[in-house]
Amino acid sequence: MTFVLAAAAIFLVAVLLIISAKRRGSPYQAAFSSSSSAWSGRLRQSRGPRAKFYEGGWIRFAQPSGRGSEFLPGCLQVVGPEDAGLEIRFIKPDKEPAEITFGRKHCDSYSHVELKALTVSREHAVITVEGPDWTVRSLSSKNPVRVNGQALSDCGSSLILRAGDTIEMGPAQFQFRQG
Repeated sequence: MTFVLAAAAIFLVAVLLIISAKRRGSPYQAAFSSSSSAWSGRLRQSRGPRAKFYEGGWIRFAQPSGRGSEFLPGCLQVVGPEDAGLEIRFIKPDKEPAEITFGRKHCDSYSHVELKALTVSREHAVITVEGPDWTVRSLSSKNPVRVNGQALSDCGSSLILRAGDTIEMGPAQFQFRQG
């Protein structure tokens, strides 16, 4: 009986220590804010030494440190609904073509942008980057991807992006920037 009570007490202390550590934060989770509304979310460090994630109210994506990383030639700039002006850059993979996925599903990857809206499918769209060409392809049959206000016709439809094109996925709006 004494052994069971001692084991239960040790277990309870361990649970309380874990809860306390989560409330204080750990080296892998830190609040990040600035006077700029573009950085009003949190940055969270993943298991890797350079994997930090921007987390806003409706968007989550990797923020590469830039040290030793080569980026793809181009980026997406957030137009709305929040965090206007925020730039999303992507690390160039070892092999081409690079694929960047968009959707509601949670994923700790440099090549995924999580969009937290019910009008976004779990696997909503993919942008393929091959050389200077960025091509957006719809993966959703229910929720359209719009480029410059025009819906891609079907699931699987694609379009090569041009500098200044606006891409909409649910409430998320991005502007494509070349180079």
